[in-house]
Amino acid sequence: MKFCEQCAAKLRNDAEFCYQCGAPCEDIRDRVLYEDRLAAWRREEKNRRRESSGGSFGKIVLTALLVMLLVALMIYAWISPARRSYDLAVNGETAAAQQLYAERVTGSAFESFLLRCMIPRGAEAVLSAYEEGGLSYQDASARLKTLSVLEAPLTNAGRTAERLESLYKSGQAYSLAQSYEAEGDYRSAMLSYRMVTDTDGSYSDASQKAAEAEEKYRSSVLASVGVPETEKEYREAVRILEDALAVLPGDETLSAAQTTLRQTFAVRIKAAAVPKAQEYIAEGYYKQAIDLVNRALVYNEQDMDLKTLLRTATADYEDFVRSQVNIYLGNGDKEGALSLLERVRADLPGDAVFEQLYQTVTAS
Repeated sequence: MKFCEQCAAKLRNDAEFCYQCGAPCEDIRDRVLYEDRLAAWRREEKNRRRESSGGSFGKIVLTALLVMLLVALMIYAWISPARRSYDLAVNGETAAAQQLYAERVTGSAFESFLLRCMIPRGAEAVLSAYEEGGLSYQDASARLKTLSVLEAPLTNAGRTAERLESLYKSGQAYSLAQSYEAEGDYRSAMLSYRMVTDTDGSYSDASQKAAEAEEKYRSSVLASVGVPETEKEYREAVRILEDALAVLPGDETLSAAQTTLRQTFAVRIKAAAVPKAQEYIAEGYYKQAIDLVNRALVYNEQDMDLKTLLRTATADYEDFVRSQVNIYLGNGDKEGALSLLERVRADLPGDAVFEQLYQTVTAS
């Protein structure tokens, strides 16, 4: 049998380390030495336990003090001026809240800190009350604005106020959209529904209603355009389509209708202009023929038939005027020739033949 030199524990003869304290082992044959070392080890162990017990007690005391301090802070926070001003603002007593804030909170870093910790939750509560119908927009807006003032310079309540305004506008837009749709004003209904979908996702059917209003608006536009027969009707149809395309840019149906409208009216105006212009030319009403063809060219800018007819009417008009000038000059009536040339120059400003004749007669 041998004993541990450190703790005097009994060990097997072949043990290399103490199973109790872990110290390397050597034989201790002297029983007195063994007892002395055992007593010393027990004293050390007792002191160690006493110190450990004292440290635990100290930790317990410190923890208790911290808990008491925390409770005291919580109680103060509950009855503090910051809490009272917060409660006043959330409950709608905005003037009293701002007065208390100015008198008891402003200038106190701790009070301001407490207030800013409370405000985000209060702002959300106000917004929830509005969404649930417990507060009007005006009441909720006033409370959030007051909370924004109390929270400055932070912006949690300010952002919540912006969300409130967005929700309010969305609700107004949704109601207006329904009214417009009932009245048959599908353009305004579509735009109002779109505003709702852009600003608020709580109206799940707004997107579908916007699409339905868009289709009804498109159909009403196409129905109002019809098949214009006069230039006045055509210009009005063009205006309607241009307004619709400003609202629905790139809409393929409306763009196709616009192209068809222009092509159809161009054909119609040409078909009406050509025989009438030919009739005017045959009867000697050259100016009327020229005006009619020019109006048709507005809608058929590259039409070769109309351009040829215009050249014919212009050439016939020039020949007619040239012959009339010669008659006036043959009768010695220079003033009559100049008067005629002044009229036709006004009819066809810049016409080279008329300008040349005028210069010739003036110089003669």
